[in-house]
Amino acid sequence: MRVIPDFPLKLRIRRIVRKNIQDKGYTTNISFDQGERILLNLDDYISQELFFNGIYSMESDLIKLFHSILQEGMIVLDIGAHIGYYTLQTAVRVGCRGEVHAFEPVSNTFAYLKKNILLNKFTNVFINRYIVHDHRGSEKIFINDENNTGKSSVIKAYGNIDRRVETVECITIDDYVSQKGLSNIDLVKIDVEGNELSVLKGMKQLLKTQNRLSIIVEIHKGHLLSQGLNPKYLYNLLKKFDFSAKWIASSKSIVLFSKNNLC
Repeated sequence: MRVIPDFPLKLRIRRIVRKNIQDKGYTTNISFDQGERILLNLDDYISQELFFNGIYSMESDLIKLFHSILQEGMIVLDIGAHIGYYTLQTAVRVGCRGEVHAFEPVSNTFAYLKKNILLNKFTNVFINRYIVHDHRGSEKIFINDENNTGKSSVIKAYGNIDRRVETVECITIDDYVSQKGLSNIDLVKIDVEGNELSVLKGMKQLLKTQNRLSIIVEIHKGHLLSQGLNPKYLYNLLKKFDFSAKWIASSKSIVLFSKNNLC
């Protein structure tokens, strides 16, 4: 008879805890990173990961990259900020001379983002409830269930899954940068569940004029292919503005781009 090895005790306890807190509407806040506090909805997968591990372990290589790039005084755009996991870590590192401009379109998630900025009393973070796109107007966003809100997307992919829908105002990054009078952007992080090509198309002026810009993109291959888009289009678009891939995660889904004049 084949014997199936038992889970380590820690993992078994974690499974029991997850089962008992799931779908109960529990919230808590924890300290992580350099002492920032983050409010968590314990029904949500990412929040559970932070609660148990203190980091989002699936993106541990990205976290290290992020920390290595950030410096005091930088101006950073966090597009697809969710509840603020990267926004908070960025705000601490860029300091009072720097700025973080965070974008999150989903209403409930945006509420958590806002609470997390207030919880930490950050004055260098500017939050925006927009869909970042290649045009103005409004678009629908399909809300993933409360167990994994990070999967919400403007792309209705993967079959005929019924999802709650919100209509949200769109903005382009070029328009936003112009409105805010931002002259230098150092880093843009894009995690938008399949809308990354549209985000880049809406920031062509920024791509053209910013010689010290770095861009971290999470490339959602499945969502892109569902729209008939090859992920190579993204690489080709950035190549036109003299950007190339400088670092690729082991999963090949997260890529750092910078101009070829940068090391």
